[in-house]
Amino acid sequence: MSNKQFIILLLSVLFSYSVYAGDANQIEYNGYTIHFNAYPSDHLQPNIAKAIGVKRGQSHAVVTVVVNKKNETDKAPQSVKARVKGNAFNLTGMMRRMKLRELEDKGAIYYISDFGVRQGERLTFALSVKPDGESQEKEFKFSKQF
Repeated sequence: MSNKQFIILLLSVLFSYSVYAGDANQIEYNGYTIHFNAYPSDHLQPNIAKAIGVKRGQSHAVVTVVVNKKNETDKAPQSVKARVKGNAFNLTGMMRRMKLRELEDKGAIYYISDFGVRQGERLTFALSVKPDGESQEKEFKFSKQF
């Protein structure tokens, strides 16, 4: 297994764990399912964080976005490319611009961004997702306390 495959597998496991734990969210939009989550970056193994360019530690967090298109033929969702933009706001309204970047391996596509946080800080994320080939974007918000 290549290092990149291992990274994608780890992100999949971490994202799946978060879904099971009830921390992850998803929305349905025009035949797409958009999965999103935020978590402390120290949940990542040091070599994985380094390989994907994420600063690891208790004072850093990661946002992950995955866009899947419903496939009516075999019912299995397919990961799709999208334009993903977002900002995070703390309780005082201070904005942090997020630069979401794409990670792709064997059909799995993730958009991630890392950023600094304070312990106990609550952030509201405002995201915009426009799947490739679509004319409209979906805007939504979610909050997470770190």
